[in-house]
Amino acid sequence: MKEEMSLRHSLESHKLDLIAEITSLKLQLNGAKQELTEWKEKAIESKSSRMEKENESIQEKYKSAQLNINDLHTEANEWQEKYMISQVKLVRTQKDASEFRTRSVQAYVSCVLRWIVQ
Repeated sequence: MKEEMSLRHSLESHKLDLIAEITSLKLQLNGAKQELTEWKEKAIESKSSRMEKENESIQEKYKSAQLNINDLHTEANEWQEKYMISQVKLVRTQKDASEFRTRSVQAYVSCVLRWIVQ
């Protein structure tokens, strides 16, 4: 009977040790779960912060691109205006050249006619 009590006491002791071990492991597991939750939250915050920074960067690049496009439009309009002015000058030059040719031919004909008449 003493042996049985000793064995029973030993089993109870072992059972209590196992319960204590299980409880300790559960506490560790809960702690690990809590830590994992905290890391997930930090990851989400970090991702959100990184996405916000990326969004700001993209917005800055977009604004810069818009300014460049506006500058290019302005420059294109200036070149268009210069082209139109040069076209007007070209037409005037062609008109002047045509008038000069006409006068030159008239002067030549006039000279030839005077020569013939003499």
